Amino acid sequence: MNSELQEERHSAVLPLHLVRKADEFLDEEAQQKKFADLGRKFYKAFSEKAGGRSGESQPVSSQLRNLQQIAVSASRFSDIPNFVKRQMGRAGKTAEPWRQVGEEILEQLEDLANHASKLSNDPKHRFLLRLYLARGWIRAMVGGYMFEKARSEMGLFEED
Repeated sequence: MNSELQEERHSAVLPLHLVRKADEFLDEEAQQKKFADLGRKFYKAFSEKAGGRSGESQPVSSQLRNLQQIAVSASRFSDIPNFVKRQMGRAGKTAEPWRQVGEEILEQLEDLANHASKLSNDPKHRFLLRLYLARGWIRAMVGGYMFEKARSEMGLFEED
């Protein structure tokens, strides 16, 4: 891709009607549940009870913060699934939890990309929609994670 097109994409603004359509999709009850459920699975995969470090679920928090930072700051949508794939492929203690949730994360990201394509045929708009949807997705996922963390701290942690 030439640099002029890349710069044009980053300076483009998503039209309000597409923002509204994207928000409607993100706010659908089924989508919110799916995203939050993944956040809860993420918590369970990385929590101390699943072999993580003791204390304030530090491995969960740092791994989720890393994913959130990528989703919020990515200049390309592909940076997000590439990060997940890289984490799944690493050696070491955190690879196994990533492997437990990674496939589902990748599936949800693919669903977001596909939905962006349904909302617009314009490549610039699809580019922006994918990033917009990913940022809404990560907010809902973090909410599910934080809710599960709170439940665990209150002694309400449920085993699957």
